[in-house]
Amino acid sequence: MDQEATTALLRSVYTGAVTGSESITDLLPKAEEEALRDAMLQHRQAYRSFADEAERRLGERGEEAREPGSMQKLGMKLGIEMKTAMESGSSRVAELMAEGSNMGIINLTKAQNSFPAADEAARDLCARFIRAEQENIRRMKPFLQ
Repeated sequence: MDQEATTALLRSVYTGAVTGSESITDLLPKAEEEALRDAMLQHRQAYRSFADEAERRLGERGEEAREPGSMQKLGMKLGIEMKTAMESGSSRVAELMAEGSNMGIINLTKAQNSFPAADEAARDLCARFIRAEQENIRRMKPFLQ
């Protein structure tokens, strides 16, 4: 187990979860169908749980979680606004949710591969996060048109 690798992997999980949660908050008003909003709220809760667990594990190591930068947050908000400016129905929102989860899978997989010496608990947290992202993509498919 490598302390630096574990910290880096936990920070990747934390950042991905916070970014995902904030993205859902920005997208929720654009979702027209109640079933889609319910799925989004459920996934946002999962993101918050992953962020909480990563933050707790970092704290146990005497490390701090790092919030996504303000430029990253601004870029995310502007991206959502641009991608929903012309079309913002439930199908478009579901598409953006699936794209976001796919990006999360890619970023988390890169983190897993970059920090193979992270401890088992951090690797397990990351793997569970990837499975949650895969499940979210599956839940978004019925809303795509």
